[in-house]
Amino acid sequence: MKIRLGFVSNSSSSSFIVSQESIDVTIPEMVAEYSKETTKEKLLPNNRYGIVSKGLNWLPLSNDENLEHEVYIVHFEPDSSSNFHRHIGYEEFYVLDGELIDGDGKVFKKGDYIKFEKGSEHSSFSKTGCTLLVILYGGTNELINWLSNDWTLDQN
Repeated sequence: MKIRLGFVSNSSSSSFIVSQESIDVTIPEMVAEYSKETTKEKLLPNNRYGIVSKGLNWLPLSNDENLEHEVYIVHFEPDSSSNFHRHIGYEEFYVLDGELIDGDGKVFKKGDYIKFEKGSEHSSFSKTGCTLLVILYGGTNELINWLSNDWTLDQN
């Protein structure tokens, strides 16, 4: 792609003059290293830890071969929960839709951004269902007790 640039000089602090001189500059076209049309993809049963998490479906978007960096979309069906896990690295997520209730009772809603630090432990639950964009980096997560996947939050 070629564009024509004009030169701008500052002749005083209050005015600018554009000269008649210009040069042609060739800018290389930017090509994405990786792209995925997610609207054409089907969410798969979430099996991040080698077991299927009931009610959770996901779409892996990106990761490195050592799983030091992962990006994925996860959908919680109504009345489903994540496995109790520990963060070896960092976990960040953005709530795209619905509500997510963390193990401490905090409610995250559409538009909320959350970051969990290294070493933090939790599980999450969705009463109504939700969809998240999740980013993991600096190490993956590890299950603490995958048998504790079926929990509910008493909201009385």
